[in-house]
Amino acid sequence: MKKLLLTVALLFATSMLFAQIPNGNGNCDGCSIDQIQTGPRGALVNVSDVDQYGEDHLAVVNQLGMGNYSYVLQTDNWAWGNDNNAYVTQHGLYNHSIVEQNGDFNTGYVTQFGVKNFAQQRVGFGTYDAEHNLAKVYQEGEWNTSFQTQEGDGNDASVTQEGDGNYAEQSQMSSINYPFNIADIDQYGDNNEAEQTQTGKFNTAYSNQYGNGNTSVSLQNNDGLFASNYSVIDQYGNGNIACVDQNITSTSWWIFQTGSNGTNDSYILQDGNLNLANVKQTVDSAIPAANISDVFQLGNSNVACVTQLATWAGH
Repeated sequence: MKKLLLTVALLFATSMLFAQIPNGNGNCDGCSIDQIQTGPRGALVNVSDVDQYGEDHLAVVNQLGMGNYSYVLQTDNWAWGNDNNAYVTQHGLYNHSIVEQNGDFNTGYVTQFGVKNFAQQRVGFGTYDAEHNLAKVYQEGEWNTSFQTQEGDGNDASVTQEGDGNYAEQSQMSSINYPFNIADIDQYGDNNEAEQTQTGKFNTAYSNQYGNGNTSVSLQNNDGLFASNYSVIDQYGNGNIACVDQNITSTSWWIFQTGSNGTNDSYILQDGNLNLANVKQTVDSAIPAANISDVFQLGNSNVACVTQLATWAGH
């Protein structure tokens, strides 16, 4: 275990670009998000670095002040029964926190209060080392950015952001042992953007946005036995955009191979004016498949576009 407390000034630059398109123009153009390439935002005072290798490690970092930096790394190297935990709490401005976990039963929490905070959590390191992982981020302020990437089994990721101009991105990939991932994003404010990408079997994505000029994109790609995509987007405000792209692809004609019994479910609720909803569902399954899309819009000058395509063996 290594821990460094430094009084070194670290300066980092970042830029944010939002591609909010005015709605109510009678088409479904502009249903996309420009990915933000952000980076470290701090630090101005303190730096905390924790590296852990082994089993049953616990790392807790509490920083109070301006522009604190925290980095936590935990790995288990394919060992069984590891229960690593990382908790990071930062108060102030320009905080930067990165939590990386690779192993079993890992849990990471990041709580940030201030302006221009940055949080990134990675689980699995691009392998299937991760099981039953949970990553949560809570941010208050403006221009917050959160990246969460999980690969493994039964992962659960949740992001809550309060303020304007926030960006949240979550990506999940499930293995065969625990194929049920859940990603939840809650944003309160204006001009926020949320993107969720899931690849696996029983993935579920929820996105709730309260404000004006928000954009939510849900991309789901499922290829497996009894695969199912499920997406729920709720938006309350004006000039919001909701995009859902669901795709289940079969790689075999046999009924018990990948892509069998594929089902896409999409539910969008928009309460306000000048909102846009765009849903695209595609299923290529070994047996009869189904696309389900429900778009409920309350207000004036709203636009909804739904495209559905389903094919199966012999048809």
